[in-house]
Amino acid sequence: MDSMTKVREMRQFGGSDLTAARTALEAEISSVGGARGRHTRGMVIGGGAIAAGVVLAASLVGGIHPSPASAQEILENAAALQVALYDTPLEKGQFLRTTYVRESLSYLGAGWQEEAEPFSTVPDDAIAAVLTGSSDVSYRSADPSDDVTHDTDDYYGIAAYGDTAAAEAAWADYYMTGGAAKIGKKNPGKVWRTGSSAQGTGFLEWELQGEIPEDPQAFLDAWTARAGAIDPESDAGTRTGTREPALDRLWRLVGDVDFANASGHDRAVVLRALALTDGAEVVSTSGDLSVVQYHGEWGTYRLTIDTAKGQLVKVQTESTRGIRYAADSSDESVVDIRVPAFVPEGTYASTETITQDVVDAAPQTDDRDD
Repeated sequence: MDSMTKVREMRQFGGSDLTAARTALEAEISSVGGARGRHTRGMVIGGGAIAAGVVLAASLVGGIHPSPASAQEILENAAALQVALYDTPLEKGQFLRTTYVRESLSYLGAGWQEEAEPFSTVPDDAIAAVLTGSSDVSYRSADPSDDVTHDTDDYYGIAAYGDTAAAEAAWADYYMTGGAAKIGKKNPGKVWRTGSSAQGTGFLEWELQGEIPEDPQAFLDAWTARAGAIDPESDAGTRTGTREPALDRLWRLVGDVDFANASGHDRAVVLRALALTDGAEVVSTSGDLSVVQYHGEWGTYRLTIDTAKGQLVKVQTESTRGIRYAADSSDESVVDIRVPAFVPEGTYASTETITQDVVDAAPQTDDRDD
């Protein structure tokens, strides 16, 4: 995971004019900014003198009564606080540890015994569901040229719902034969290394097949145009052409491990584009944490953002549509998703959680995978 250096965000949203303080903060941010597993189908540090200066500037303006920030303001501020990779002020021998955990629902259909892949993200005739998980704990050294160490749990079952006996039997038949632990257990984590820029590097260039526009609207236009283009590697004659809407995919993308590993510059581009979304709203605020929500065509997306650090700490997706594949994957169709009653209320189709801290050591390994 990349080091998301953060300058503490002190922007106020009220009648008082803190333009000078905001401008100084954003200018400083700009000056340091820069440039394995088997799954189901379907789918800071920093603050210091700059923050202290803004605190002082704010304290000199009396009678500040800030109004709640809008979703657009929260996203724009989070973008402003994204800075270049490796700028976290680590001391020699220290590591930025980033823990990325993904949980998602996987459904089991009634005729699973006849299916080559019994689990799906779409609950067609579902009799059971398994909440699955995977995690990546990465360690980035104070030396930006050093390898990144990962401690991963590739794929595991957390809990089963509905017909738990069927879920456990299907899990054993499909996953445990490949070495996975039974539901409710995890195998020992795997420790391995990648090059310092291997993961997350250039993912937007790859998505857009070209240069990334700096202007948020130009980026959105390019993203939408690319999403509507025909993939030359796909077999258009055997597909119905179903595609996740471009804006939905962009809101979901921020929960991907590649987004967490991208440069601060790339993350800022995406967050500024999301700030242009009509209908995004703030649904809750508690201390420095605000939850921004967007109702898309294929689901509802909730981003929990630490507004003081500009850090995205959780992404939750509640899917309302998905893709059903033919048994031989020769065809696909878009279907509505209705979560079965046996799934506990409040369980999301997917939840990604990101946390960071500084540590003095990383696991040792000779295993590399670039």
